[in-house]
Amino acid sequence: MKGSFHNLLKFFSVLALLAASAMPAYAGDDTVADRQAPQNILVTFAEQMLGTPYKLGGHTLAGIDCSGLVDRFYRTAYQMILPRTVKELRQEGTRVKKNEPEIGDLLFFKFRGRHGHVGIYAGNGTFLHASTSEGVVYSSLTDGFWNKRLIEVRRVPPEGSPMLTNTSLSFTE
Repeated sequence: MKGSFHNLLKFFSVLALLAASAMPAYAGDDTVADRQAPQNILVTFAEQMLGTPYKLGGHTLAGIDCSGLVDRFYRTAYQMILPRTVKELRQEGTRVKKNEPEIGDLLFFKFRGRHGHVGIYAGNGTFLHASTSEGVVYSSLTDGFWNKRLIEVRRVPPEGSPMLTNTSLSFTE
């Protein structure tokens, strides 16, 4: 029960931060909806996936691993099929400076000499991932544990690729 409340509290904290950082309208080629689409779709995805238990090789709400979570997000948000291992995912897209991630970018972490974990950047220094101990959760890059293990950020798909803008997409099918 304590873990569920903690995850719910984290979720609403991140949701409030994301809402507060919404960008105002300005004159230009894109619309506010276009610029907010990654944020809105990631929030919708997280709402449906938070609390899903971790399962190595899993890809469903019954259990999912970190690369399975990335795959589910990109299949729906970008209609892209990505590789199913962290090693293969590190070959996708373009590398981005670690201090310049954008919502939807992939964050790669190294543990015990292995490149073994991936998460999805959610904005404001947070990321969504499938934790082996907590299941699908938000975590903070300001946490020393995650910060010192972050080895790479990749933008998949590369800039300019369209993301679907329909925030009523279902990620749980």
